Amino acid sequence: MSKAWCEAHNTQRAATLKDEESYATRNANGTGPFMLKDRQPMVRTVLVKNPNWWHLKDQPIDIDEVVFSRVENPATRVAALLSGDLDMIYNVPPQDIEHVEKNPAVKVWRIPELRTMFLGMDQSRDELLESNVKGKNPFKDKRVRRAFYQRSTRTRSCRRSCVALPTRRR
Repeated sequence: MSKAWCEAHNTQRAATLKDEESYATRNANGTGPFMLKDRQPMVRTVLVKNPNWWHLKDQPIDIDEVVFSRVENPATRVAALLSGDLDMIYNVPPQDIEHVEKNPAVKVWRIPELRTMFLGMDQSRDELLESNVKGKNPFKDKRVRRAFYQRSTRTRSCRRSCVALPTRRR
């Protein structure tokens, strides 16, 4: 977005989208293939084909309308996909992939994901907020942080916090 456009519409700061919206949330500053038709935060967003898209002649779009529906519960989301109520979902819960792949009407795309995980240790407070250690903060001690880091190898941490799905190189 251009600085002038943001200043003209008082949208210099990004909206959190959890509890606020701004002019930029509902008004595009661009010329993409779709335009916003309707937005109900945390419920659904409807996009329609942009007849003025500059690339439409070279790359025609066979979709007139796209509806993004928020389905928070993973089991409900998968059930809606398998019943045909939804055309696609992101993402399929790992425990449901095998079941979803058995449906001939559905294709599961497995793609590599670049993920950065950050483990932050509260070093600023004198006492940890949610801990059974009372009256002090062990993470203020560099030796404790170093020991924690050395004990928590990346592989072990990822094994417990990431879902490793087998993929095949193509």
